[in-house]
Amino acid sequence: MRVVIVGLGKSGTTALLYAIRGAMPVDAQVLFEPHAYVALESPHVAAKVLLHPNFPMDDAFFRQFDRVVLLVRDPRDLLISKALYRIYGARGMHGDPAKVDRFVELLRAKEADPGSVPITRINALFESLAGLAFRTDDALVRLMNGVVAFHRAFPECLVYKYESMVAARFEPVAQYLSLPAEAMNPQVPDSLRRVVRSRRAGNWRDWFCPEDVEHYRPLLSGYMERYDYPDDWVLNPEPHIRPEECSEYVLRLDRERRSSPGTSAG
Repeated sequence: MRVVIVGLGKSGTTALLYAIRGAMPVDAQVLFEPHAYVALESPHVAAKVLLHPNFPMDDAFFRQFDRVVLLVRDPRDLLISKALYRIYGARGMHGDPAKVDRFVELLRAKEADPGSVPITRINALFESLAGLAFRTDDALVRLMNGVVAFHRAFPECLVYKYESMVAARFEPVAQYLSLPAEAMNPQVPDSLRRVVRSRRAGNWRDWFCPEDVEHYRPLLSGYMERYDYPDDWVLNPEPHIRPEECSEYVLRLDRERRSSPGTSAG
């Protein structure tokens, strides 16, 4: 069988890839984030492709697969993960410790008092430090539109939620692929451990402030409705943010990026 997992960066595609690979024959080939058409040769392939407007993939590539899994995630949690992970791709900041320090200082203020620092402020600071190429709102809308466009092109695909994966509810995927659910264990290789942050859902309730709800609700509501995420924007009255999932995570990514040329968006 040939199966491809398709989704946005930071939506759990790497974890799902290795969960599925673990349930496939031992000779199954892993194809990780190709940016252009690759002709498949092995009869057993587990692949993942990130949807990104900068790397459009020809539909002919996907038609080589027997099964297509479209992985979706609550865009509010996705927004948080991307806000932190994108330090890895901000090359202009890695050579300027002062910029990284300014960003981390704001994240630590967020940890100390989550309600005092809205996500819009964190994103605005990052954009000013890293450049307009990292404009959050524009990029997020383009990415979500790309998911919808892919789904329209491949309506027969299985839509599977990140939230089900982190809860270890693999039965829908296992049934779709005719693979044993009990063999699906999302063990990410050490070389890709940077993509792992919290592996939890609903963290946005600790991160968002009322002004974030006002700002992002109209941007995200259409996507949320399409993929059955309830229009529930109630925030945690006692928010808590773990440093290891915030400032320490960003510092770890910065250190790794400065020591390695490779990249992946998870």
